[in-house]
Amino acid sequence: LELAKVQVEAGQEGDALATLQAAKSTDPALALVLRQRTAELQEANRRLSTLSTTDSLTGLANRRKFDEVWKTEWQRSVREGMPLAVIMLDVDFFKRYNDHCGHQAGDACLQQVAHILAAGVQRAGELVARYGGEEFVLVLPGARLGDAQASAERIRAAVQAAAIAHPASPLGPCVTVSVGFAADTPRLGEDPERLLRAADAALYQAKAQGRNCCCASPPTELAA
Repeated sequence: LELAKVQVEAGQEGDALATLQAAKSTDPALALVLRQRTAELQEANRRLSTLSTTDSLTGLANRRKFDEVWKTEWQRSVREGMPLAVIMLDVDFFKRYNDHCGHQAGDACLQQVAHILAAGVQRAGELVARYGGEEFVLVLPGARLGDAQASAERIRAAVQAAAIAHPASPLGPCVTVSVGFAADTPRLGEDPERLLRAADAALYQAKAQGRNCCCASPPTELAA
């Protein structure tokens, strides 16, 4: 059974189980121990996989997971001729929040915003992820521009309604978010980053218009 033990430690659980089947009749007790060890390692590997794609602060998907899902959904949209939408949002004046309230409070603020975003995911296949810093992103498979606009405004309103105190915001006493969104039907040969750039441009437009608002991607960005 030493071979099975080596296979388990090398992550070759399937091979180890086959070896155990062969050893079962000769030493059932040792085979049982190794089966238990295999199950434990499989669970540990599953947890490690989850940790590698989860943002440690917010519990949302991290940038790595977002990149994987975005690539998959883009390819699926191309294959099936389905629309695809993306929403990007930024916590308004978050640096001022950190400077005034401290980084621990800033982390708690991001966790609250993340909870609101996660609660707003309504359809199977949608993903919300922390894109970096105080920026978040949502993937909406099958959504058109009007769907994305409705989701964006719902999210913006939900964050404002949560009334998370922001003593340093020039917009008012509570945390708000600026939101940009874009939607299109991807076509074969197009760059998946194109739609992300369009949503990012819309986010900057929302900031330029005073923040705490939602903006759609300019048509010129989608055409680029």
